[in-house]
Amino acid sequence: MSVLIFLTAPLDSFAQAWLKNLSEQDLDLDDVKTVEQFKSIQKSFNAYWDSRDIEKGSGYKQFKRWEWMMEPRVADNVNRNNLLWTEFLNSAKKTSEGNWIQLGPKSPPVSIGTSFTVGSGRIDCIAFHPDDPDIFWIGSPTGGLWKTINGGSSWETLTDNLPSIGISDIAVHPENPDIIYIATGDRDAGELYSAGVLRTSDGGLSWTPTALSFSQDELVYVYRLLIRPDKPDTLIAGTNEGIYLLSNDGTQKSKVQDGGRFKDLEFKPSDPDVIYAANYNKYAGYATILKSTNGGQSFNLGFGAIVNTDISRIELAVTPANPDLIYALCAD
Repeated sequence: MSVLIFLTAPLDSFAQAWLKNLSEQDLDLDDVKTVEQFKSIQKSFNAYWDSRDIEKGSGYKQFKRWEWMMEPRVADNVNRNNLLWTEFLNSAKKTSEGNWIQLGPKSPPVSIGTSFTVGSGRIDCIAFHPDDPDIFWIGSPTGGLWKTINGGSSWETLTDNLPSIGISDIAVHPENPDIIYIATGDRDAGELYSAGVLRTSDGGLSWTPTALSFSQDELVYVYRLLIRPDKPDTLIAGTNEGIYLLSNDGTQKSKVQDGGRFKDLEFKPSDPDVIYAANYNKYAGYATILKSTNGGQSFNLGFGAIVNTDISRIELAVTPANPDLIYALCAD
């Protein structure tokens, strides 16, 4: 078994020095749900930047994006995203009316005095059609799921009828690409909590919840979603509270691993019974890579903990050219 580990620039949006001024209770930006928590974090951020120049790549923009999204949502200590999602599930009418046309702007504005664009959205995930390279899907953490059939020259949205839904990951059925699973929420900046995993069998015209469903005030994130290539009615999902197996086209679930933030999962290319899982326990202060040899029924420390408290995230990559080779991209 070969393992390559690369260290690079930070990937976590809020891994910044000003966080050191927060109490452990307020440190978890993923779990903010009260006005008091929000104001404590906001105060620490403002105090840190009060006497400093704003620099690109410092995390300033990511925090301001999070602040803009979070402030109105904790104003009355109620998760308004969850209220919208609950109303959607209980509504008999789930289609939108009206004929909308774009009025602009067609290009993002530029921040005053800089060349940096503001207001442009993030693209966090991508999935490809099993047979046609011109067809693929992208997911935005606050902008839904989009599809192109001409290699990216034009796009259509598939989730306009879903309220307050971000897309964390996409899994396309390898034999029937009209069947698509999406992991909801914002896995990187924490701007939207997850409602769980949704499924479509008509190419995105309609969506239904799977057995892995959450109330958005449960503060769950689904980071990674894989569909098993040889058994496409089976999926595996990595979350901030463990790993889940979904079976029977998503109608049944089982939790197979507790704890941690499982931000990445990968099948071994030659053997889908082997699954690698990367997680980070920020309170323990180290990242780990786990391994399953029984299709995700159980996981063990495949390579041991990476003893480096500067590492808060690991991205994994495998290659069919050498199934025993694993890449681990590590960042603080």
